[in-house]
Amino acid sequence: MVSTVRQPEKPFGSDLGLFHAVVVAGQSVGAGKEFWTALAYNKVAFMLARAAALGPTPKSGVTTAVDDAARIMGKGNFHGVKALQVHLGVTLSNATKKKWFGTVPFSPEVLDMCKDTHVLVACAGISLMEVRKAQTSLFYTRNDPWWRKEQRVAQVPAEAGWHLVRKDPAPNSTKLNWIDQLSLLDGGVDEVPSASVLAQVILIHRLETYEILFDDYRVRVSDVGSGGGQITISQSGLFGLDVFGMSDDIYAPVLGVASSQYLS
Repeated sequence: MVSTVRQPEKPFGSDLGLFHAVVVAGQSVGAGKEFWTALAYNKVAFMLARAAALGPTPKSGVTTAVDDAARIMGKGNFHGVKALQVHLGVTLSNATKKKWFGTVPFSPEVLDMCKDTHVLVACAGISLMEVRKAQTSLFYTRNDPWWRKEQRVAQVPAEAGWHLVRKDPAPNSTKLNWIDQLSLLDGGVDEVPSASVLAQVILIHRLETYEILFDDYRVRVSDVGSGGGQITISQSGLFGLDVFGMSDDIYAPVLGVASSQYLS
């Protein structure tokens, strides 16, 4: 007689066969120990991998219609899909627009709270090198940037979708090292954007409004350089957008940390 008793489902994490399959699949595309180590200790990298596999999800269950978000943020602090396509040369299908940009994953209340301090930008899932290729003249290094071979910095694609990024360094984050800067952020609300996301936000906002974000400041982003320290970004009207690696122990009056809204 065949048993009809349903066996209890294994708790997630105990299925070694599944994890073996994941590792083997990763190896087939060059994901070795360095990749899994980065994934284990880098929340942003894990979020990007999850988004690539499952698509974007609202940070909570609350979203806002794109037209309403544009009205709340105001013309100067809202840059949608059209600006992304015009300034970075990104071509998006209707299906992609609907999937990644159909609604804004922040509540109207959060957008209203951030309308004077943040900019809401539609960002593509492209790497920092692709951003530079689209707007080379606005980067400090016009020829061969030192970070071109930095896989984590140059080649990792951004998390496509709407990003609500603070226009200045996080409050009180200058004159602090990286660890102390992180302690200032509300982990349940704020996150540190990647280099590609911040570069897209900076350049699209500049080309749309002529305003130079982070002028006179340098800010740390979530990417880690090969030397182990966080990557930093600065922008000026004279020199353009500059990408530079820096020790996590360094602190200075003009060195802050970039911050974007995480929860809605």
